[in-house]
Amino acid sequence: MRPPDVPVIAEGEIPSGERWSLMAGGTSDDYYVGLKTVHQDGHADGGGMQGPALSAGIPFKFCLSQNGDEPLSVMVCTESRVRSLRLGSPGGESCDLLPVAEDQAVGVTFFVALLPWKASTVSMEGFDGGGQYERPLRNR
Repeated sequence: MRPPDVPVIAEGEIPSGERWSLMAGGTSDDYYVGLKTVHQDGHADGGGMQGPALSAGIPFKFCLSQNGDEPLSVMVCTESRVRSLRLGSPGGESCDLLPVAEDQAVGVTFFVALLPWKASTVSMEGFDGGGQYERPLRNR
């Protein structure tokens, strides 16, 4: 459950009708980030993470979730120098993402995707503002 004072910082909708809301806030040492999804039939689900905004030496944190035939929910929090992400599935699908929000005070950038993939893992690659490859953030 998210803390009551954490604001919604971004919202979106995908063509199939699912809507999402990203909540985030806190300090570098105690930060909450959560994603709520409202599905076509009106039911909602979500998840979140609380703790340091990013851990020392780790340039990202993420949360993946999927229930049955629902879209794969992907929420990623990265260092602010990461300006785009490329996600890849074990089945060969890929998706490029731009940031949906950032928290300059804490130095983090947020990415969200609801994908039609049937996957429990994804690979992630980060790129800086000039499109230069930063590093693999997560391998399959």
